[in-house]
Amino acid sequence: MKRALVLRLLFIQLMKKIDCVGSCVGMRGQRVKNIVMELNDEKIDIVRWNADIEIFMKNSLAPAELEKITLNKDRKIAEILVKDDQLSLAIGKKGQNIRLSSKLTGYLLNVKSLLQRVALKDLDGVGAKTEKILKENGVETVKDLLKYSADDLKKMEGIGAKTADKIVEAAHQALLTTESKSKEHDITAGLADMAAQSSGSSQASAARKRRYHG
Repeated sequence: MKRALVLRLLFIQLMKKIDCVGSCVGMRGQRVKNIVMELNDEKIDIVRWNADIEIFMKNSLAPAELEKITLNKDRKIAEILVKDDQLSLAIGKKGQNIRLSSKLTGYLLNVKSLLQRVALKDLDGVGAKTEKILKENGVETVKDLLKYSADDLKKMEGIGAKTADKIVEAAHQALLTTESKSKEHDITAGLADMAAQSSGSSQASAARKRRYHG
C-alpha cells in the first residue's frame, strides 16, 4: 500500500475560547509530534475549518497567500489568483497541496499566477501568426517569454528585429503592471485590516465606558 506524503487533519472550532489548532499541536508541538511518530513520520497538516468557503480555501492552501478567489458555486469550481512567487507554494510538490485542498473544500481549484492571466495574444506585437511561432518554440506564457531576450526571439524563424523588441518590451510592461496591481491590492487589504481593527477597538472602548458609567 502506497503511503501518502501528507496527512491533512481538519478541525472545527465549536468554542471560541478554545484554540482547536493549538490544542491539537500541544505545548511545543509535542502532541502532534507523538501522532507523527505513531504514523511512522507521516507529515501532518492541520487546517482550521470555516463556514465561509473562501476563508476555508485560504486556510487549506496556507501558507500560500491568495490574491483573489472567484467561485462558481453551481459547478463547484474556484479560480484562484496568486502572486508569481506563491504559485509553486499553492500547488505543492507534484500538485499535492492543491489536490488535498480540493478534496477538503469539495471544489475543483484552479490556481493561476497573475502573469498567467495575461495571454500572449494580448501583448503588443503578438498576432495569431507570432503567437503560433512562439508556442512552437516552447513559449506558452508571458512568464516563459520573460526568460527570452530580443536576440533570442530574433533567432525564431518568422520574427523580425522590430517585432522581437516590441514583444520583449510588452512582456516586461505586463510584469510591471501585474506587480503594481498586486501592491495596490496589498495596500487596500492593509487599510481594510486597519479600519477593522480600529472599529473593533472603538467598540470595545465604548463597551467599557458603558460598563463603568452605567
